[in-house]
Amino acid sequence: MGYSAKQIPRCPFCGFPERLVEICILAGTSEGDLVLDLFMGSGTTACVAKRLGRRFLGIELIPQYVEMAMKRISSVAHQTALCSRP
Repeated sequence: MGYSAKQIPRCPFCGFPERLVEICILAGTSEGDLVLDLFMGSGTTACVAKRLGRRFLGIELIPQYVEMAMKRISSVAHQTALCSRP
């Protein structure tokens, strides 16, 4: 999303590929479940959770990360299922 570790002082960025996060979320949750991310960082887990129709709760202490994550999360649309239950 245009951010890098150099832009935030003392930034311990540990980015994960979205596909890795997606595999974990799909393996352990169902649509509508809550995903908890105790160290939200840039919001990758929250973005994937939202896209997959999961609710999420992210905790982050660094204000710059919170701002970055909120921008990323707001740009993600929920991906509706191709087939749904009646």
